[in-house]
Amino acid sequence: MTFKRSLNPALFCVIIAVMYKIMLVDDEEEVRKSIIQKISWERVGFEIAADAENAQDALEKLEATDPDVIITDIKMPFIDGLEFAQKAKEILPFVKIIIFSGYDEFSYAREAIKLNVFEYILKPVNVEELTQILERVKNNLDKELEEKRDVARMRENYMKSLPILRQQFLSDLIRGRAEEPAEKIAAYNLKLSGAEFSVAVFSVEPPKESNSSHLSFSLLKEKDLIPFSVKEIIDEKFSAYNFESFLCEGQIAVITSAPRVIYIAKEICAECKKILTVNVTAGIGKIHELPKISESYREACSALSYKAVLGAGAAIYIGDAEPAKKLSGARLTRLAESEFAAAVKFCDPNSAELLDEAVDKVCAPMENVYRPFNEYQVYLTAVLNALAQLAVQYDIYIEEIRNFITALPEIETTLDFAKWLKRAAKEINSQINRERESAGKEIVRNAKKIMETRFYDAELSIESIAKELNFSPAYFSTLFKKETGESAASYLANTRLNFAAGLLRGSDEKTYVVAQKSGYSETNYFSYSFKKKFGVSPTKYRTLI
Repeated sequence: MTFKRSLNPALFCVIIAVMYKIMLVDDEEEVRKSIIQKISWERVGFEIAADAENAQDALEKLEATDPDVIITDIKMPFIDGLEFAQKAKEILPFVKIIIFSGYDEFSYAREAIKLNVFEYILKPVNVEELTQILERVKNNLDKELEEKRDVARMRENYMKSLPILRQQFLSDLIRGRAEEPAEKIAAYNLKLSGAEFSVAVFSVEPPKESNSSHLSFSLLKEKDLIPFSVKEIIDEKFSAYNFESFLCEGQIAVITSAPRVIYIAKEICAECKKILTVNVTAGIGKIHELPKISESYREACSALSYKAVLGAGAAIYIGDAEPAKKLSGARLTRLAESEFAAAVKFCDPNSAELLDEAVDKVCAPMENVYRPFNEYQVYLTAVLNALAQLAVQYDIYIEEIRNFITALPEIETTLDFAKWLKRAAKEINSQINRERESAGKEIVRNAKKIMETRFYDAELSIESIAKELNFSPAYFSTLFKKETGESAASYLANTRLNFAAGLLRGSDEKTYVVAQKSGYSETNYFSYSFKKKFGVSPTKYRTLI
């Protein structure tokens, strides 16, 4: 590449506020040095982050240096500039590419346009021309940076208003007026994961001065702060569970999937009476799936209305205040069954608490209502059937399942059932994970066998091996690295290069023949890879033997 010096100093009269990083890729070292030395990079607003002699070296340095701009020649060994640009865009989608070429053929320019290359310019390029291009690139990067800052400001304003948006959404949710609840639960980062929930509504009676001898003077003076103090106690009691609490029409509402909500509510009412010397009455609705959570809220408000009859300071469950003629609470939904099965299948055996939470969740519908235990036999059978189907699916035999079916009529408490279910779930989870680990080792053994017996095939690649084993390349690569500590690509390359080294030691074959027999269709790339592994070229390696 010829480089002409014709720089206009007036171009650099502006002080650069942001320094952007550039990577320079060219197989001619003199060209790289010439470009680096003759451009006043800091004045234009750039710094050289890295340079590379070919695309392979550049790709290895790409993630570490994270350049904003790449300047590359189009004609290079192994991987040309256009292919390199495509691979670079896959790693850094927003990087700006500038391509130099000595070929003014339309096909190259057309391909560069497809790759969204920022500039495609012909050699030779003088300093002034390249400087002008860099100024255009910098202006483009400055605009993008300003847009990102605008987005950041919008994000900051959004975060400031988030508490208000959350409370409004939760109020709409329990009234049945929320649109796209699942999306907003995720967007607002609400702790409402699970299939079924109940609503509790807490009503706080303002303290009377005549009956507040134990109430602190500051709290009595600031009566408006009392609901917030009550909310702190509520949040503390529910902190171990999925829940959201919020102020709603002068009361405090709680949406939760916690088991034994009634007992938690009783503790809250008692603690508020003891610490704050105020009467707090709780109304508790039945368990419902999230789309019908408004029914639980309506039931909670209805339960709260019984305060006049049952007295203030109590926790009132709608099922007690308005007894049902038949069991209406415990029902194993398809979603609950699916989530329970997923937990048993995929929980890490070292994270036993996650499996315990899954069991507690599936047992919660039995604990949130007061009913004779024999009315829950159908529910227990449904849970048991879900676990048994999972065992059958993975061909796992658990003697305890058969024994429990026989002993089911003798189970007296939900606690006994939960203890047994946790033991059985952990045993099945452990066996499934052992099966999965064994299957992973078998897959890696098969992959190694393919590489070691067919490495000479230049068409053999990680993608083709993964396809042959019926896995995606990403999953196969992750599994191979997890099992061996080495990437599949590295293992295949080392297999080929070790064979090549043996061939060089034991024969007088030409280098290109050794390359072909080792699975390399490109001799130059073989020589490059060989030198990278062994520190010397194939020819030099043979002389050292």
